[in-house]
Amino acid sequence: MRQKFASVLLALVFALGAVTTSGIPVSAAESGLTVHTLTVNDSASPLGLDRDSIRFGWKLKSDGKNKAQSAYRIVVREGASTVWDSGKVESNLQYGVPYGGSALKERTRYDWSVSVWDEQGTESPAVSDYFETGIEDWTGIEWLGGEDVKLLKNVWQLSQPASEIARARAYICGEGMYELHINGRTVGDYVLTPPPSQYYARAYYITYDIAEYLKDGQNVFGIMLGYGKKGKYFDNLRLARMLVEVSYRNGRTDKLLTDGQSGWAMSTDSPVTRDTYFYGEDQDTTLYEGWDSEPVISLSDDIWAEGSFDGSRVVDETEGTLVVHSNVGQQLYLQDTYDDFVLEATIMLEDTGNPDPAVGIIFGGQNDANLYMWQINFTYDRIRPHKLINGAWSVVNETGMNKAAVVGKYFDLKLEVNGGVIRTYLDGVLLNTVSDSTFASGRIGFRFAGGLGDPTRGETLHLDKLKITSGSGETLLNENFDSAPQSWTEAAVFGGNVYVEDGALNLLGSNAFTRASYSDFTLEADVTVLNSGVEKTFGLYFRKGEGNNAYMWQVNLSLMTLRAHVLQEGVWDVPETQALPSDMAVGKPFRFKLEARGSRFRTWIDDVLISDFTDDTFAGGRIGFRLEAGEYNRIDNVRITDADGGVLLEDDFSTLDDSASGSWIFPTRFAPEMMGQNSFTVVNEVYRPQTIQRPSAKKYVIDFGQNMSGWVRLKVRGERGATVKISYAEHLSADGTDINGDTLSGHIIESGSYVYNTYVLNGEEQVLQPKFNYTGFRYVSIEVSDGVPELTEDNIEACYVTEKMDVIGDFQCSDEIINGVMKIYMESQKSNDVGLFLASPHREKDGWLGDAHVVSKAVNYIFDSARLYEKFFLDMDDNTYEGDLTYPDGLIRVFVPHVPTGDHSLADPPWQSGRFIIMWDYYQTTGDLSIVQRSYHKMKLTMEYFQSLQLSETNYRIDANAFGDWLGFDNRNGMVSKEFLSTAYYYHSAVLFARMAALCGEDADARTYERLAENIKSAINRDWLKGNSYYDKNTQSSNSIALAFGLVPDAARENVIQNLVRNVEECGYVLKTGVLGLKTIFTSLNEVGRSDILLKLACQTKYPSLGYMYENGATTLWEYWEPYGYAMQFGPNYQSLNHNMYGGGYAAWCYEGLAGIVNEGIAYDKVRIQPANNIGTFSAAASTDTVRGVVSSSWQNRAGSYSLSVEIPVGAQATVCIPDQGRTNVTIRESGAAIYADGRGSDSQNVSFVEYRDGYFVYTCGSGVYSFELTGTDPAVQPETPFDTSAYKAKGNSFDESVSITEVTGRVNPWKIDGDGTLSIDRTDIEYMAKFGGIYLRGDDFVYSGTLNFSQLGVDFWDGARFVIGYDRPTEFEVIDFQKGGVFYSRRTESESTGWHHFISVPYLLKNDTDYNFEIKVISGRLYVSLNGERLIDGYLMEQDRPEKAFGVFNSKSAFSVKELTISEIAKESGTDPDPEPQPDPKPSGCFASCGGCGNKASLLLLPMLAVLGLIRRRR
Repeated sequence: MRQKFASVLLALVFALGAVTTSGIPVSAAESGLTVHTLTVNDSASPLGLDRDSIRFGWKLKSDGKNKAQSAYRIVVREGASTVWDSGKVESNLQYGVPYGGSALKERTRYDWSVSVWDEQGTESPAVSDYFETGIEDWTGIEWLGGEDVKLLKNVWQLSQPASEIARARAYICGEGMYELHINGRTVGDYVLTPPPSQYYARAYYITYDIAEYLKDGQNVFGIMLGYGKKGKYFDNLRLARMLVEVSYRNGRTDKLLTDGQSGWAMSTDSPVTRDTYFYGEDQDTTLYEGWDSEPVISLSDDIWAEGSFDGSRVVDETEGTLVVHSNVGQQLYLQDTYDDFVLEATIMLEDTGNPDPAVGIIFGGQNDANLYMWQINFTYDRIRPHKLINGAWSVVNETGMNKAAVVGKYFDLKLEVNGGVIRTYLDGVLLNTVSDSTFASGRIGFRFAGGLGDPTRGETLHLDKLKITSGSGETLLNENFDSAPQSWTEAAVFGGNVYVEDGALNLLGSNAFTRASYSDFTLEADVTVLNSGVEKTFGLYFRKGEGNNAYMWQVNLSLMTLRAHVLQEGVWDVPETQALPSDMAVGKPFRFKLEARGSRFRTWIDDVLISDFTDDTFAGGRIGFRLEAGEYNRIDNVRITDADGGVLLEDDFSTLDDSASGSWIFPTRFAPEMMGQNSFTVVNEVYRPQTIQRPSAKKYVIDFGQNMSGWVRLKVRGERGATVKISYAEHLSADGTDINGDTLSGHIIESGSYVYNTYVLNGEEQVLQPKFNYTGFRYVSIEVSDGVPELTEDNIEACYVTEKMDVIGDFQCSDEIINGVMKIYMESQKSNDVGLFLASPHREKDGWLGDAHVVSKAVNYIFDSARLYEKFFLDMDDNTYEGDLTYPDGLIRVFVPHVPTGDHSLADPPWQSGRFIIMWDYYQTTGDLSIVQRSYHKMKLTMEYFQSLQLSETNYRIDANAFGDWLGFDNRNGMVSKEFLSTAYYYHSAVLFARMAALCGEDADARTYERLAENIKSAINRDWLKGNSYYDKNTQSSNSIALAFGLVPDAARENVIQNLVRNVEECGYVLKTGVLGLKTIFTSLNEVGRSDILLKLACQTKYPSLGYMYENGATTLWEYWEPYGYAMQFGPNYQSLNHNMYGGGYAAWCYEGLAGIVNEGIAYDKVRIQPANNIGTFSAAASTDTVRGVVSSSWQNRAGSYSLSVEIPVGAQATVCIPDQGRTNVTIRESGAAIYADGRGSDSQNVSFVEYRDGYFVYTCGSGVYSFELTGTDPAVQPETPFDTSAYKAKGNSFDESVSITEVTGRVNPWKIDGDGTLSIDRTDIEYMAKFGGIYLRGDDFVYSGTLNFSQLGVDFWDGARFVIGYDRPTEFEVIDFQKGGVFYSRRTESESTGWHHFISVPYLLKNDTDYNFEIKVISGRLYVSLNGERLIDGYLMEQDRPEKAFGVFNSKSAFSVKELTISEIAKESGTDPDPEPQPDPKPSGCFASCGGCGNKASLLLLPMLAVLGLIRRRR
């Protein structure tokens, strides 16, 4: 991937240089505009575009300012003919301009040009490019292949010399992956083609220019097929279809297509011996050598004919020869017959002790009694031509060999037969010529005399490089015997996954449903379960209602059971299981009969009653055959009758009728829409090893220094048969001497196993790399056998495989942490852009919509991503149900395309809303409305589906939610309401869809969804806005989502902002959000002008933060906030070290908030430059190459001055907001001219003053480059001084040596106190509380401290140690929790449904066998908690109505000890500052909804007054 912009050097942050652009610019001095960077469908000079989706784009540049396009003109030509002239169109549109002419032809080149007019009406010169349409009519171009087919091959003759080719194209598509080979060369640079899609709905083809690969005469076309990511329905099928079209200068055209008549062959063997999408790939490069270059196809498993030869034939793969041993005199024939030919071979006759060694070459053979036999006689050193007629031998023109052939030595034999002239050459020397025309054609073979009674002494011939060519030079046979013979058969046309054959219905991975519904019925059918995939089952749906509701009876031949399933709202239950007859088997037909009468269901197999079951869940519905897990069934003679025996449906499947009037519906029938591929995966970068370890002589452990997606490539020449194994990992073993592949496993493969590639070498110079597999990795181990030369950094390289997307954005700032986080986010994003927007390049490789939508804004700033997004929108459309008989209309999968890693047909609006969020971000970036219009119908279905999830027609809440704020600290503690999230994203989706409806001219829909959005907003504020101050449970996620989505009423806005700020401050500026909240916290705080808070978050290196990952050596973002080995959900096998999801909000803020580039309009027609304010000495620079051109912002704030340089592209209007950075007495200059002074703003020639607002001086301008300089009086800096608690010392009654336990909750007392006062517990099964006695504290201020050490932390996030600081009764007490994931101040209370009320929590990672010096202090009603000297809770204002002071400790599924336990009153030493007053916080903080928004039973408004009057004091 090339990066269009070099990093902006901070030292030159204001020296904005010349902008370099691609394309063919044409000078336009008169107009001042230059047209450049022409694109069609976002590509320059593209091939294979779908002709109904042509859209044009271009960019403009000018040396002047305030330049704009006022009109354009596009002309499209086919040759000399104009097919469309737009005329002069008054518009500033520069991207996504749709073609408006007559229908374009398929497979045709078109030239196009564009000229523009500027704002003064001056026209620029036209600039030209071209595009080609793809193939639309695939009639006659069949899918070839089938189950386990790995290779396709065709030898094709050009009708004209290759030099006369005018154009040559291959249009090729695969189901699974493929590589196209021509004459031994792999075509193109694209890899992993085609990308994943919903295989039965859409297939992507590529158009290749293949002229350079073709040669005169015969050309060998080979297609290697791979597994791909089709899903479990098509696991073992590999298919391809292709049209090759070669046009010559004389107008003639040759075509080769995949059909049943063009000579295609297929093989189930391949040099790729194992290919998987997840686990790796194996190659044996000694197999099928020359398969894609040798112009020979033998449709037999062997080149040798069956006959009387009873000796042995063995390929010696080490030597690369065929070794033929004869026992007795006999002939060994080749398969075919030949007339004129040239036979060439390298042969050697082994010395076996035969007294008369000789070998004969047979040709012209009619039968064993009529043939030629040219004998090489080693005893007589002569060539002895023989002719056998009717069994009688005669010798013809015998000549000497002059020792050219001797036993035990290889020699080259050449036999040339041309008409009646037969010439024999040995080692290139003509030794014999015979003229004879007795036999004009016949078989070719070899004749041996045998062992003359002793088989062990029979001739042993070593044969190599056997080649036979025709008289015209065509290669008929070419075999090097380097490996076992290639096995080819005639290629089969794939009939589909639903077809009729031999009067039976065949179903492969496709359900079939009746159109009609039935209640009481009897069904009978002949069923055969065929062997395919893992499942060996036959399933029958009946009484199938809407959505996931049905009965399903399953005949399972793996378990040999009949299993009655009840599917209700997507949840399976198996209430009945019965054994099947023992003689049932795969491939054996059986008669199935089901009788449904009311609630009683009886089942027979081959007239034997198997089950008699009763259930009344469903009354009626469709009947269907279920094949959803790779099953393959043959079904015939279906008969459905009513209770009286009347026939309702009868089908013998003599034909297949799936028309609208037919009896059957096949919702997943394989009939994909063919579409030209316009987004491609490539090897983007190559990394050399950073370090190479040698733990043993045959093993290398390599660190490439960067986690990435892709594979390792080796360039090596080793001995034939030597082996190499490459295993991949994201991290090393604990001792650093080997790899650990756990994070690549997950549920895909078992723990401790690896993704790996193996290779068998062929003895030649080789480049070894996978063809159909990629993974995520940083480290590899390479294990080699003998015969592999030394590997060095010169022949090992890591191929970084990503989507072909230019980097169009660049960001740098003066903070190392922010730059580092941006770098690892960039690498994470690239690694997760492979064929779609992924959520890990290794474990799942799925397009999760939630992960994709939280990064979409950032992706649009940084990458030229339009082509991949266009494909991703189609994936969404194809995975949105409509008319399906299992799932409701509008349901979109939470990841697309749907593949076998789970059903995931679940409802989760925060994830599914990705289709609206990503689409809006794309449209706002590009202005390409056609993409919105194409997906409009499916988007509307999803909105209707969301509406169906409402609790009722008038209750707009949605409770369906699977993931919450995934992996967030608060989410894992139950602090984020899933119902709030679903309803908030429902609202956000309605807002965005209403906007897009209006853009598409769907005004009625726009009004409908605007009203719906208002109703949802009202419901959210009614149910989740608490005390007009915060949302839900007052968390970072809930408050930031409400602000980011525009949910907050004006009256509550300032309160919610302050609570969000406090959410961040109270936990020490770390992130308690998950995937969703992380994006919105950056969005919301930026929009309300709190970049000062965001800068602290962005620079944070404590857990959990992105800086924590960077500081701990991450080169890509992790899936979890915790480092490897500390995952608190699912375990380390699911702890990917390469997920991009957290970086989207952070990166977008770097561009929008720090640098200040904001796209306020559509396609950057309106730009706002508003850098961060009030963040001190700092500098930042960013640029992005938009559809209009470059937008950039570079600024530096230093003592006394602030500098800002911006670039605005042609056609954009900008609002430039210059931050005051807290200065007074400000003066601003633009390019040296004063535009603000003495408290007044003014205009310059190109810049207009608007106002001073909220700390910004606001100006407007048009296109151009601008430099602003602000000077003034710097603000006074007030350093933060945290409250010093060290002045408060223990006094009075202190318990520091022994503890009296007066009460233990639990069945036994597991607590131990040893002689030195150490308190410990080793029980982890349940919670055991120890309440301490003998502690009497008179004052309210106290300290509770000690040294905590865990011998066994629990496995869950909330396991740890709890220290009781107040106690009323066993169901009412207060604790400070030191949990595995953090520190919590909570109350156990009966007033909460969950039993617990959490006031404040701070993330912190606790580990086993580590001492933690903890200190809990309460001073003047405020709580201070420290661990190892780090203050985690800093002056939290506690409730005034607290439990009685009482102390204790209890375990939460953990074992630990506490040393030096101290519980004591504290008092401030004399001579220090006065105690802080226990003033309440100005806004409620850290409360649940049940607290009434204040944590006190009294009104917030009364608290200050009551505290002053002393009317309220905390209970003792």
